[in-house]
Amino acid sequence: MDKEKFGNIVKELRQKKGLTQSQLAEGICTREYIYRVEKGQYVPSSLILESLSNKLSEDLSQYLLLSNYESPLDTQRVKKELENNLSHRNFKALKRTLKKASSINDFELVDNKQLLLWYKGIIAFEETNDIEQSLLLFEEALSLTKDFISVDELFGVYCSLQEMRILNSVLNLYLNSDRFREAVRLGSRLIKTFKSCYTARNESFYVRLNYNLSYSLLYIREYEEALYFADEGIRACNESVSPPLLMLADLQYQKGRVLYKMKESESANKCFRYAMTIYEMTNNKNFKKYKQLLKEYYNYSY
Repeated sequence: MDKEKFGNIVKELRQKKGLTQSQLAEGICTREYIYRVEKGQYVPSSLILESLSNKLSEDLSQYLLLSNYESPLDTQRVKKELENNLSHRNFKALKRTLKKASSINDFELVDNKQLLLWYKGIIAFEETNDIEQSLLLFEEALSLTKDFISVDELFGVYCSLQEMRILNSVLNLYLNSDRFREAVRLGSRLIKTFKSCYTARNESFYVRLNYNLSYSLLYIREYEEALYFADEGIRACNESVSPPLLMLADLQYQKGRVLYKMKESESANKCFRYAMTIYEMTNNKNFKKYKQLLKEYYNYSY
């Protein structure tokens, strides 16, 4: 950890917020303490770090990890931009941000290189539906940090959250190849591993994994389990500080499909209405397609 660089980060974030050292310190510590942190002489205790993070609206613990980077603030901004592009499914913007990332030396580090390969794999599928190319990129990303012969080996072993996100994207490719039973088998192993290693249940990866499992189970007619995972995903969304609206809509839509198969049309229609309201409100590009599908297959008009 580079204490001097971390101090510079705190100073830049403080100035960005328009705060003096005294204003940042108020109710937390002394101005002298902030001065010494910014000079690289002190590293804040965990309690002070959390309080400073709240006042600066930034997770300073992340910057402690990034303090050895050449350009920690630029790198973190680009990472947030990539994540925001993906959550809004803006794949054109995602491609532009990937180009921006390629000009920052910190993205040559292994974890960051793995992250970029994952995003490239997502784009390969979303733009051209090229499942084979997408899978190759996901496997290349995972090979940077894991040894394996078949990617399926990784679904039951400890993985970082980033590795788990990539594995969940592999599951998504299985869904789009109609390999539903395989997706259920591997997805069940992945969610079990996640629960044994991590306590957070509002992680966006966890929400998407529940959706993928529910989707797969629907196609093999395991309706009760499909409903369970849809509900679990919705619960995790609702507990999130910033609920991912489109993911919540997808889960409500998925829950409606399951309930319809279970002959619970009234409950299904409530879910469809919830999902379609969000799709319409967010100008989702698939709104018209979903509207037509609901009318054609589920006898529901929005």
